Amino acid sequence: MNDALLLLGLVEVQAKHPARAVPVLERALGLATKDGDPVERAQLQYLLAEALFDSRQDRVRAIALAREARVIFAADSGQAENAAEVDSWLARHAR
Repeated sequence: MNDALLLLGLVEVQAKHPARAVPVLERALGLATKDGDPVERAQLQYLLAEALFDSRQDRVRAIALAREARVIFAADSGQAENAAEVDSWLARHAR
């Protein structure tokens, strides 16, 4: 279920419909357990951060979610590219 929600949220963000992505990604994040895959949770957090920021719904929370995702990505050596992407996003949006 979470994979489908993540994919749907991604499609909405890429289609420039961030407001539509927010409730889908909120649901997916709510279903993701703290004990689940941390990288999947970080992917959800970062995608939700993008959607929240781009839809101008809650930019403060968007920055916080992106920072949380970055910590998780940085802790996993296989996620260096994702950590760099979040760093770049934060450099552009967290002022």
